[in-house]
Amino acid sequence: MAATAWELYNLAKQKLGNGTIQLGVNTFRMQLHKGSSNASTLTLNVAGSATFEVNTGTYVAGGKTLAAVTWTSVNSARQYNFDSSDVIFSATGSNMTSIQYAVVRNTGAALHLLMKSKLSTAVFTVNNGSTLTVQINALGYFTLF
Repeated sequence: MAATAWELYNLAKQKLGNGTIQLGVNTFRMQLHKGSSNASTLTLNVAGSATFEVNTGTYVAGGKTLAAVTWTSVNSARQYNFDSSDVIFSATGSNMTSIQYAVVRNTGAALHLLMKSKLSTAVFTVNNGSTLTVQINALGYFTLF
């Protein structure tokens, strides 16, 4: 499975610029969405607009909180990376089926979508008793120069 690079949703760029989404302050969650989802539509704005979140196995609606989130300068004060630990989803009790997208959103009063990645070219299943690790690139989700 070859995942695509993380892409920012169009309005997330505006919300980053006006401080609605604060990378060094907000808490973020990663959600899994099915292949039938509209998660690849970059004009989506809030978490509820991304359809067909995974709802099988022990997957909890709203996904998992990103751990060890950093927004740090690397190499020079001109370059900042947004990063977190890898995210691990476990299928316990039943399979998690039809997975294809991962979506990251913030938490709080308004659940704004930040970015998405297509995890595979085809839908896949995480079998009962197995895990899915979304491994974050060594440079993080994205870099601003």
